[in-house]
Amino acid sequence: MSEQSKESRNDGKPMLPAVLPLNAEWRDDCQGKKDYDGEILRISTRYWGSRDYRSVGGNLTKPSAKSSLMLSYRANDELPTYDPGYINLVEQEFEAETEAEVKALVEAWAQQKMNEVVQLLMDKFQPGHGC
Repeated sequence: MSEQSKESRNDGKPMLPAVLPLNAEWRDDCQGKKDYDGEILRISTRYWGSRDYRSVGGNLTKPSAKSSLMLSYRANDELPTYDPGYINLVEQEFEAETEAEVKALVEAWAQQKMNEVVQLLMDKFQPGHGC
């Protein structure tokens, strides 16, 4: 990545390089064919069930989760600092009374983000698509 990518914007987040390397690679398929595949976007969620913090003076917490919509790219192992290979585009925290309620909230949020991304991509690549 360029030196520019190590700088910060006014909001303190690092600036992105003009081109992020695609996170894709060639793989053998059957009968001598080759596939060039990779991911661009991904959803990642960490769920925590009820946790009891009374042993350290806390209380029982409700089930919760934290989800991220991430832009994936090929990590650069040559950088002097850790390069995770993804950029968090948006994060959301969830809390509810039950695991099922948390999961429903996460799934609805993830679907909403999917719909938003699809709309943006359709507007860019298929203008006038009517979605």
